[in-house]
This record gives sequence, C-alpha cells and structure tokens, in this order.
Amino acid sequence: MKLTDFQEAFPDDTACMRFLEETVWVNGRHCPECGCLNTVPLGGKAAERHLYHCRDCHKQFTVTSGTWLHSRKLPLTKYFEILYYSVNSSFGMASTRISEWTGVSQKSVWKILQAFRELQGFWLTLTDKLTNTVEFDTKYVGGQPRKQKDAEGNRVKNKRGRGTKKQAVFVAAERQGEVRATVVPNEAEDTIRPLAEAQVDPQAHIMSDGDGTFAKIARSFALQSQCSHRDWDFSKDGVHNNTAESFNSWVEHMRDVHFFVSKDHMQRYVNDVMTRWNLRVAVEREVTQKGQRVRKILMEKMPLLDRLRVIFGHAVGCNVRRNRKTGGIMVVA
Repeated sequence: MKLTDFQEAFPDDTACMRFLEETVWVNGRHCPECGCLNTVPLGGKAAERHLYHCRDCHKQFTVTSGTWLHSRKLPLTKYFEILYYSVNSSFGMASTRISEWTGVSQKSVWKILQAFRELQGFWLTLTDKLTNTVEFDTKYVGGQPRKQKDAEGNRVKNKRGRGTKKQAVFVAAERQGEVRATVVPNEAEDTIRPLAEAQVDPQAHIMSDGDGTFAKIARSFALQSQCSHRDWDFSKDGVHNNTAESFNSWVEHMRDVHFFVSKDHMQRYVNDVMTRWNLRVAVEREVTQKGQRVRKILMEKMPLLDRLRVIFGHAVGCNVRRNRKTGGIMVVA
C-alpha cells in the first residue's frame, strides 16, 4: 500500500477512530471495564472525542480505553503514520529513521513501536494450538563475540550454539502454518516442555534436529522424528526442521535493521517478526524455474489494513506506559 493511499484512508483522527471501532468492536460496542453491551454515545463536545457511556458500571470510555493508545499526546494520525513505516517494511524500520520522516522525536517513536510490539505478543496466549507437523528449534540471537585473549596471550574461543551467552529463543513452527517463538532463559527440558505442551497439540507430529532435549519432550506427542545435523542429515524422507530454520533467518534479518537488541526487549522484537511470519497468505504466481515458466504457491504479505485489523483486534487489555524510573515501558493491568 502506498503512503499516499494510506494517508487518503486516514486523513484525520475521526477516520482512525472509525477504523479502530470497526476492528476492536467487531462483535458490537462494549465497555472495556465490565464488558457490558448496553452502551450509548455521548452528545455535545464529548461526541467529538468519540466518548461513550456504560449503563451498567456508569463509566465513560472510548475505543482506545484499556489499550496502548489510551491517554495519547500525539494525534492518532501520527500513530498510524509511524505504524505504516514499520509494518509496511519487510523487516521493520529503525526508530531514528521513522523519526526523521514523521517529525516525531526518536524517544516517542521508540516508545510507540515498543508498545506495538508488546501488543503483538498475543500469539503466545492464543488458545488455538499448532497442529499436524510441528518443527522445534532453538535460535540464539546476538552478534559475534568480541575477540579476547587469555593471560598467556592466546585467543579465547567462544562457544557457539548450546551454552553460548547469546539469548535463546524457542521456536515451534507448523508447516504451512503459524509459528510460536518464545524467549527463554535457558534450553533445559523443564523450561521448554511447558511451552511446547501449551503451544502444540498433543496429536502433532514433532520434527527437530538431533537435540536430546527435543527428543525427550517429543515423547509426549503422537509422533516424533529427528534429523541429525551433526551427521549432515538436514532432510530425509520429509523429515527436517527447515521451516523453523527459515523463521530463524527472519529473526537474524531483524538484526540487520536494529543492529543491537537487548535481552530485556528481545521478546518484543521477536513478537514483531512472529507477526510478520504469521500474517502471510498463500498466492499462486507464475515464476521462472530452470528456464521454464511454472505456477507456484508463494507466501506473500497480507494486505496492510488486514494485518492492522488482526493486530488491533487484540488491543484491549494491552495497556502500555512509559516507566518513569527506567525510561523503558511497562504493561499496566
């Protein structure tokens, strides 16, 4: 979607509020405090603010109440413009660049994007579990270790993979389906098992590399298969975890945009990548393969407004504010 088309769709705050109301209240307008459907719009100047009154708890609210857009100081059109640059790009965009293009301070843009990434963590709380064939893998996120030398002047060899100091991310990816990616403190069985059982259907077929932890966890599911990467066995008779590896490459591309992501905010950035992966649609295209034109099913980005509708549909309950002590953000219950 072009920026000019986006600006025509959301020329003012009224258009933005109308879009949010159609998205958040898809099943009818309700009070975010008590969930009552018996609500009425207020008149006068309150109508300009799109304010409503609940006849049950007698509280006033708008569609942004109880969400990360509540008590905003910038026009709603600025929020939508910032989200356009971030969501419409392939792997996100740095807050410094968006700040230059929108005229909003970098700190404000960063806070807005962090709140939006926090909202996208709804994937990890969905009751719908991954089914059919599900691939397990662990991604270690971080840059190359600094070159170090010991007391004798010899170069220190840093560990790679399991045992590294990089941040670990547990990835469960359904083939031709969605993915769940969770930042974990370690790769122990006691840490991974609760996540796997909460996110994957017990009747699923688990596939992974030769990791012993995944082999133990997979025994709780209907079927399990492994391919040993150590023995250069990456795919055999349909057994592989290349889907999870593909998602891991998307996480790695994230670092090409943001360069450095701290462990404290890692889950929020992973949420963003997870949303980009899950909100794709299968499209049949004609492509050139080995010199011949063939039709092939490709995964392409869902239209921008449709993606925003899915994400904003889970906005209620994610009230994010700036932490005045640390300067970061926190979720307000």
